Amino acid sequence: MPIRWRLTLGYSLFLALALSALGVAVYVLLSHNLEGEVDTALAMKTADVQRALRVTGDNLSPQIHAEDLEPVSRSLSLPNTYVQVMDAHGTIILTSPNLQGQPLPVDPAVILEVLQGQPSASILPEVDGQRVRVHTTPIIHSDKVLGVIQVGQSLYSMDSSLQRLGYFLGSGVLVTWVLFSLGGWLMAGRALQPLTQIANAAERIGATGDFSQRITYVGPRDELGNLATTFNQMIQRIQNAFDAQRQFVADASHELGTPLTVIRGNLDLLKRDLPERDQLESRQSMDREAARMDRIIGELLTLAQMEGQEQDHRKPVDLEVLVRETIQQARVISGKRRITLGAITPATVTGDAHQLSQAIFNLLDNAIKYTPEKGSVALSVQKNGKWVQVDVADTGIGIPPDELPRIFDRFYRVDKARSRARGGTGLGLAIVKAIAETHGGRVTVESTPGKGSVFSLRLPVSGPSHF
Repeated sequence: MPIRWRLTLGYSLFLALALSALGVAVYVLLSHNLEGEVDTALAMKTADVQRALRVTGDNLSPQIHAEDLEPVSRSLSLPNTYVQVMDAHGTIILTSPNLQGQPLPVDPAVILEVLQGQPSASILPEVDGQRVRVHTTPIIHSDKVLGVIQVGQSLYSMDSSLQRLGYFLGSGVLVTWVLFSLGGWLMAGRALQPLTQIANAAERIGATGDFSQRITYVGPRDELGNLATTFNQMIQRIQNAFDAQRQFVADASHELGTPLTVIRGNLDLLKRDLPERDQLESRQSMDREAARMDRIIGELLTLAQMEGQEQDHRKPVDLEVLVRETIQQARVISGKRRITLGAITPATVTGDAHQLSQAIFNLLDNAIKYTPEKGSVALSVQKNGKWVQVDVADTGIGIPPDELPRIFDRFYRVDKARSRARGGTGLGLAIVKAIAETHGGRVTVESTPGKGSVFSLRLPVSGPSHF
């Protein structure tokens, strides 16, 4: 069942229960109030009858004079009011004219109870086709019960009012339930519209593979609005990842295709009757290209491990020790370039020592490749609050401003011919970026063409953080 129908049914059920409970409460409350008003009126009429009583005789044989009650009986003889007086033996000595000589159909057990001195109130099932509320009160003289007074009032008016109220409440509850359920169905549909749009967009994207589609949401910035925005952002990230993957596959194919072409060309040459010197050059060329392919594949595996690696097994790393060891390794490949170690602020970071060493070495290696033989590369470490920054500055060829946004992309080279000649794969800076991000940091670059560049690796001192 669709969510819209489930929400509507749940809302309708709750609304029906609430309206029904409210209707029953109103009906019961009004019924009790009307019964209270009837009882109050009956008590006043009973008091009028008691005041009109005249008892004669001594305490041993008192008598009730019914003729003294006739004026009161006639004054209370409204169409819906009945009066009846009985003596202690249950003999009826007076009835109101509207009873036409017929007694009120009372329960003998009630009469016996009242003759014991306890007043009673009851409802007679039917008198002239109507329910009648009756108050039965004892007549007491000198602590002796001489008889009972019964005053009744028809409940026709109250029953009619309650019946009309019941019809009104029932129809009102039904109409309100239908209207509000319809409104709830419409509101649920409107509220869930972004979900429908998301489902339709996901279905279209799955069918066409077109990640450029987005949800056009117009509405408040509530949970569903945030969901639509989040979905669009997720699709954008998927599109970026898909485009990056497609570009990566194209670049990897190109990078691996070049050495393969060279190897195949040299193999064809070796099939010919070449001088020993030419054969040696062909074998050396194939060896270089095979080594280059091995480096490319190794660095691709490193990037893949960076992307899927969990960060649960990190240890404190003394950055000063790590930097000093790494710069010694870089001096081996620096040639005539001067590698200097600047100011170092002692700092400890949490991470993988091997990966951090590789990131710093890649920055040094990149600086060496793009720095002339008589140039220099300087490395320094600075601590600022909760962050530590490793700077690698060179006096190399620099990077044009339009190249800076792509400098950390995979297989991207500023000077492609020179990089390949030095054995570069175009993955070194991409690996630095991946390592920095997996450690909660980042890498940036500032450069001036012809004067050099400064690469900065920034890491949190106390665990990962967000920029």
